[in-house]
Amino acid sequence: MTIYDAILAAQPAPDAELRFAALCGKGDSLTALGRKEIAQLDAAVAVYDALAALPDVTPAWRNQALYKKARALDQLGREPEALTAYYDVLDRTLAEGREFFWFYKAGFDAAHLFEQQENWKAAIGIYQKMTKIDGPRAAEAKARLSQLRLEKFIWD
Repeated sequence: MTIYDAILAAQPAPDAELRFAALCGKGDSLTALGRKEIAQLDAAVAVYDALAALPDVTPAWRNQALYKKARALDQLGREPEALTAYYDVLDRTLAEGREFFWFYKAGFDAAHLFEQQENWKAAIGIYQKMTKIDGPRAAEAKARLSQLRLEKFIWD
């Protein structure tokens, strides 16, 4: 943590990529500490929020921060907030650019949460959203969408 804080407080300020990496690394460290001290997960969420909110953040760093925020919120048992963070990745990717790695991680994890809750229509909605973008895992999302519809007899 000391190293990340030193990088973030350095004068002159580090370049953008280094700043993004330091914030993400700090959040990852807090998440790891959160396994033993649950309060550290709240601190990690705040760091990921700060990274995602930076005005010059790239889509890849923003989506990574939002995805990791969602995972930390899920560990805290705050599933509705985790789903909101996952949706932020899905919605922003549709509007602003094509960053696929975190987009698909967020989508499949959100759909999995809905499937665990047996909220089939919401899971189907997530898979549909992922199939709208022609990306490397769109076929996988489409296959899971079809399978879920067949298994649960949901066609609307």
